Amino acid sequence: MDIRPAPGRSPLLPGAGTTVHGGLPAPAPHTAAELAALLRLLADHRHPRLRSVAIGRSRDDASRTAAAEFADAWHAAGHAAGHAVPAVVDCPPLARGAAG
Repeated sequence: MDIRPAPGRSPLLPGAGTTVHGGLPAPAPHTAAELAALLRLLADHRHPRLRSVAIGRSRDDASRTAAAEFADAWHAAGHAAGHAVPAVVDCPPLARGAAG
């Protein structure tokens, strides 16, 4: 039995949820302003100063692109400070625990 949701459907949203709220929008890439705001928020975190970030993302093209752009911007913004991205991970639409 295939329990995967239909493309564009969240497995966590009951079927009635899309009826009540409408369909889920397709993921969209981040804007330059959103990326700049995120970098500014992280740069303003002083204690402790952030040097490494792990990136979690979805598996769609917009999320892959956003994660790659953020990683590149994080490295560029903190090249002298030693900014690192030790991991970029993606998750399946329905993640299950070991007992799942």
